[in-house]
Amino acid sequence: MAETNPILPANRSLLYLIAFLTGLACLALEIVAFSVLAPSVGLNIYVNGAVLSVFMMGLSVGYYVGGRMGDRSRGFLPLVAAIAIVAGLVAAVPSLKGPVENLVLRQPPLSHALEAFLFAAALFLLPSVLLGFVSPFIAARLAAGGKGVGGTVGRVFMVSTVGSNAGALLTTFVGFNYPISEQLFFISVVLGASAVLGILASVLAAAAARPASAGAGFPPAVSVPPAAAPVSRLPLMALAFALPLLLGPAAAPAATEATHSDATIYEKDTFYHHLTVRDIDGKRYLIFGANRKTGGEDGERTQTSQSGMMLSDPNRSCLTYTDYFHFAFALRPKAKRIALVGCGGGSTPKEFLKNYKDIELQVVELDPEVVKVAKEHFKLPLDDKRLKVTVEDGRRFFRIAPPEQKYDVILLDAYHHSWLPFHMLTKEYFALLKEHLTDDGIIVQNLIAALENPPPGDKGKGKGKDLLHSLLKTLELTFPTVYVMPVPGYDERIDRLDRARVRNVMLFATRDKKRMSLSELEVAVKAGIEARRIADYQGLQTKAKTMLPERLEPAAGQVLTDDFAPVNHMVPIP
Repeated sequence: MAETNPILPANRSLLYLIAFLTGLACLALEIVAFSVLAPSVGLNIYVNGAVLSVFMMGLSVGYYVGGRMGDRSRGFLPLVAAIAIVAGLVAAVPSLKGPVENLVLRQPPLSHALEAFLFAAALFLLPSVLLGFVSPFIAARLAAGGKGVGGTVGRVFMVSTVGSNAGALLTTFVGFNYPISEQLFFISVVLGASAVLGILASVLAAAAARPASAGAGFPPAVSVPPAAAPVSRLPLMALAFALPLLLGPAAAPAATEATHSDATIYEKDTFYHHLTVRDIDGKRYLIFGANRKTGGEDGERTQTSQSGMMLSDPNRSCLTYTDYFHFAFALRPKAKRIALVGCGGGSTPKEFLKNYKDIELQVVELDPEVVKVAKEHFKLPLDDKRLKVTVEDGRRFFRIAPPEQKYDVILLDAYHHSWLPFHMLTKEYFALLKEHLTDDGIIVQNLIAALENPPPGDKGKGKGKDLLHSLLKTLELTFPTVYVMPVPGYDERIDRLDRARVRNVMLFATRDKKRMSLSELEVAVKAGIEARRIADYQGLQTKAKTMLPERLEPAAGQVLTDDFAPVNHMVPIP
């Protein structure tokens, strides 16, 4: 059958290649967007939904506009311009992020979901519209005036989707080994190459149009009249292509160095986190993800801090909640084999190794860079023979451990302030931990939650009751006696805790049939300190008074399972 589509074979190949490359760039950009947003708005279900919805909205608009313009256009200038502009926008994301952050992240803050959506839309809505424009435009040009429209559209979108798959694989398995700015720069280069191919396609179309006007070439209906028009537009196309080069110097990949001249001493994007180490007033903090100012004394310093260390004494934490892990030795004075899930800056391992000479401590940490930071910036003694650090997921570690590998105490400190690994909060997980506890072994868990939800209309506090109560319901399926110890804030008296305040809440899960009273705990702590079995860490006897004297009845929430654990909808974000 004779070829009814006038596009030259070389041009057809170029257009399919453009579809592939822009498809690659589109999905790569969508994946990188999560990492771009993480330092500013964190990583949780709201950020995931915001990024996905922004891209879907943009692509849907781009599909419609690209198809309409492809039907009406006889040249490739709109295609080249769209690709060149999006290349420039992607290259400029690192430069645009700061102004967008100042505009969106206000005080008082918007809701977390709205912040995430506005941030994502400001940076990625227009690029996603322009990327959505490409494939339907190409499909329309390839199918112009010919038969087999359905086949042509199918092939274009197949090639584009194969490109997207390549982008996903490259970004996931290769791209995260590089800084975000370099990933964005690579994407802009891919798009720039696509724009060059678009210019080449225009030149070939112009060359094909000349013999058509003399009656010896392709039908004039599908050429670009007059013949000289495409050539006259080449300067415009060259200018459009130059856009990323003009914006690029301001957005070229930069080393991840200190951005706060007074405080930040280390900053790096890893596969799992955006890590920041900051020194403030004689204290050093390790921060995951967002690090916005929240106002109030110590508010900025501790809201997102995973670990804190006194620079004058590296073995002393400046975050109060780590002191509460020592209560494990009041409940189990003979404990020697300890496992800790979540390393952070190593505050708890350092305190335990210093004060309990006869223990064996196993630390499990997902992010190898966190372990490196703990050693280099927080003095974690990795050379101590009593300490073993394993880089592994906190659930898989126990799943693959031999059955005889058991612990007297398992400490859980792997929960981010705005994102929770749901698979480490389910009844199946706690049943797995039980298999690796000794007969009287216990679990000690740090959680960010609240004892009660705030009154209606009170927007100053997050809602953490559902999370705490869900976890209690889940724990009590395996551990019938769970002690709850809320950690006071810097401005609170122990006997006057705001039950609706979002805070660290320590949970001690045991298989004891008889519940220890508050007075019995105080006696156990005093006896342990006198016997030098418990370190009186910064007033541990006084802190014992924070234990709720009675069982907290889990009236809200639900049992968390591997099949359904909506914990990230329960995260209490102030």
